[in-house]
Amino acid sequence: VFFISSKVVETLAESSFDGKDGLQPRLALSWEGAADGLSVTFKLRDGVKWHDGKPFTSADVAFSALQVWKPL
Repeated sequence: VFFISSKVVETLAESSFDGKDGLQPRLALSWEGAADGLSVTFKLRDGVKWHDGKPFTSADVAFSALQVWKPL
């Protein structure tokens, strides 16, 4: 499933031996974890659009994250 979805869905970052903290930026240009370890702030890439031309926003990231974490 991961292999197939990785060809369709763009991630905030992907695993890489060359990137910061073992990650290579994708939709997120950079990220910083809070000192308390409870949150991460992402700087999102500008100009990204959905297939229908609507802009990609932080609300889209929050929605997607909650779809994964809500069941947990």
